[in-house]
Amino acid sequence: STQSTWEYDVSVLAGAGIGITPYVSTLSNCRRSMISGRSWKPDIIFVWTTRDYSSARWFAQLFQDVAIKSIQQTNENEYPKLSLNYYFTGATNRTDFRNILLRVAFEEHMKVVGCDAVTGVSGMLTLLGRPNFENLLLDLAHQYPNKKIGIFACGASNFCSSIRNAVLYTSGTNMTYFYFHKEVF
Repeated sequence: STQSTWEYDVSVLAGAGIGITPYVSTLSNCRRSMISGRSWKPDIIFVWTTRDYSSARWFAQLFQDVAIKSIQQTNENEYPKLSLNYYFTGATNRTDFRNILLRVAFEEHMKVVGCDAVTGVSGMLTLLGRPNFENLLLDLAHQYPNKKIGIFACGASNFCSSIRNAVLYTSGTNMTYFYFHKEVF
């Protein structure tokens, strides 16, 4: 369950489509904690995938509030890291010329305007395609050696299965152990 989020050194909250629902309350708790000056234990990596980029606007204000506070307070070393990652899966072929142009346009928009072109959120860049969870977890194993990392997944069965397989493949790397939790709502 999502309440176990606070029991780990790092928690990855991965939602596909409406699978974001259980994690919105966690992000809201982070926002309330930052506003009131309280801290929380784990670093939180938030991963959301949707087929339709207009879905990103559902929680844009929450993302914006959390991102701004997180950037301010991480710079002041007051709080653990909070990372927001949004994947637009409607563009699944990363080598397609149109998708390459779209990615370049997103990156340029971030440089010039300072916020994401899709969500309008500062410090959060929309990525194209599906996340590579094996690579993500291997990166985390190197960033957080000898730590316990909770992996929470909510979405379609193939989404959760791919994350579970990545957990099984990568757990123990660099003495970092991943613990998989499938969310149901």
